[in-house]
Amino acid sequence: MRRIYLYSLCFLGGVCVSLSPTRLYAVNGFSTSISLPLSSSVIQIDQDSIKELMKAAFAGDVEAQFKLALYCDEGTGVPQNQAEAAHWYRRAAEQGHLGAQFNLAVCYETGIGVSQSYIESARWYRCAAEQGDAEAQFQTGLSYHDGLGVSLNKVEAVHWFRRAAEQGNKDAQFYLALCYDEGIGVPKNPKEAVRWYHRAAEQGHMEAQFNLAVCYEAGIGVPQSYTESVRWYHRAAEQGDAEAQFQIGFCFRNAVGVVHDDYEAIRWYRQSAEQGNSDAQVALGRCYADGVGVVQSYAEAVSWFRRASEQGEATAQFNLGYLMYKGLGVRIDRREALVWLRKASRQGNEKAKAFLRQIGER
Repeated sequence: MRRIYLYSLCFLGGVCVSLSPTRLYAVNGFSTSISLPLSSSVIQIDQDSIKELMKAAFAGDVEAQFKLALYCDEGTGVPQNQAEAAHWYRRAAEQGHLGAQFNLAVCYETGIGVSQSYIESARWYRCAAEQGDAEAQFQTGLSYHDGLGVSLNKVEAVHWFRRAAEQGNKDAQFYLALCYDEGIGVPKNPKEAVRWYHRAAEQGHMEAQFNLAVCYEAGIGVPQSYTESVRWYHRAAEQGDAEAQFQIGFCFRNAVGVVHDDYEAIRWYRQSAEQGNSDAQVALGRCYADGVGVVQSYAEAVSWFRRASEQGEATAQFNLGYLMYKGLGVRIDRREALVWLRKASRQGNEKAKAFLRQIGER
């Protein structure tokens, strides 16, 4: 998934204007002149300054063209007009302005102010990338990685990921790590994968933190360490990664790399379960069924098993079917119980198969 941002800070007439990277509306067509009356909703900029900026832009001043594009983009001092913005981004980009090249690439990628075109987007990202912009280098790597606007070329993708990664771009570091992890565009190298996961993880990249935790847990590319694994799962969990939250809950429940703590296990299971993680929903259901870390409640267990069952989790389907058959936490409903038990059985759940044989059903 692409991360889109804009070069968006400019100064004019002593006024610092911070422009939002959010691009919401496209306006078809652009005029060759801009009406000057200001709306009350935009930042007030001296009109003489706007006139001078326009004069300079029409005369070919590249910085004036870029600033005018930014103002048109956000409706700052002039009526908002993304098509006009794209026009001036192009004028500046064709003169080699890095920020304009990047923003023009964004316009083509998103189809705002211009007809959407991955080919044009990739072309302008590459122009900015060749000038050394790390984010543009990352976006160029993504273009080659995904074959968007250019021919699919994993080796070329790695080249651009590396250039961006070496400048500290954490997304590029993560993608480069993935390439080494999976042998995409480079020979598979777990140690190099871990090295780049580390660099991205230390910058707060959530997916890198999770993958690094997996590496430490399994001893892939690094000496096996449950302590380090838990540390990185915890970092990812705190950022809201549902699978990491489940893993942390599991570690506290089973004393893996941390001291056993059922209450902490429940806390992390719940956070993960509420995000829809079916493993966490099953684990939380079991805790309620057994009274582990919570007040025992079959009704709560049924609730969590049902949520996981609806996602197709076979263990949850067996547990839900069993509780419904026995009337634990829910009224006895053997017809629906058999539906869930058979679903679990068809997925190969041995407990479901055994229970169905026990009650004379198939």
